[in-house]
Amino acid sequence: MPDPVSRSTRFAEQLAAFRLRDVPPEVVAHSKLILLDTIGAMLAASNRKYSATRILLDFVRRQGGRLESSLVGQRLKTSCVNAALFNGTLGYYCDIEPHHVAGRRDRDGLGE
Repeated sequence: MPDPVSRSTRFAEQLAAFRLRDVPPEVVAHSKLILLDTIGAMLAASNRKYSATRILLDFVRRQGGRLESSLVGQRLKTSCVNAALFNGTLGYYCDIEPHHVAGRRDRDGLGE
């Protein structure tokens, strides 16, 4: 009978064995592009002109909590849970990556 090893244990072992030098350079380069795209989307969405940003800021302030995590584009800190909600929402709110089919349609002439 196989030794029952939990999924989290196997995952932790894989993470511990990970070496960036083993990742193909084109994967690293594309990952950096996606990271920069996400940060740009978050910074754009952090502008208070967007209703979602204002609503989330109001929610975070009302929730209170331990001031341990930063809110992107704000000079505020909140709990890690509220920061995850706020920052995660920003990451999708103004997200317009060119690698999505809808974002490429006009550029590649596919919209015709």
